Amino acid sequence: MGRGVVFLALAFLAGCTSREPQKPPPQEVKRLFRTMGCTNCHDIRNTIGGPSFEAIAARYPAHPDTIRALVKRVKKGVRGRWKDVPLEECPDKTGEGFKDYEIRWMIEWILSRQWQPSGQKSSPGQTHKEEKP
Repeated sequence: MGRGVVFLALAFLAGCTSREPQKPPPQEVKRLFRTMGCTNCHDIRNTIGGPSFEAIAARYPAHPDTIRALVKRVKKGVRGRWKDVPLEECPDKTGEGFKDYEIRWMIEWILSRQWQPSGQKSSPGQTHKEEKP
């Protein structure tokens, strides 16, 4: 019986250590964009090498299935979703590898439009004063 209890305790602890960390506040999520190199191709309002965050938020609903699909697209790349702008596999600027939960946090940040004052939705052509991610 003693070994069974030890085994259960170890299994429990192993499960606890593999859990994803608590989601950081929006300012920390915002820093991930720079750390991971996303801002080399994406901007809040302007198309640089990839679509703007505003265009992404306008196209995709903040639904869990959509978010899961977008995480896969960011990791593997995709062609044909934004006309002639291919999404190559995103380069790993950190050297540590992208974690799915970090990518998901960033996608949730984009789709929730947290760059806008008071979560206000904008229409095309409307401008807001905002800082870069």
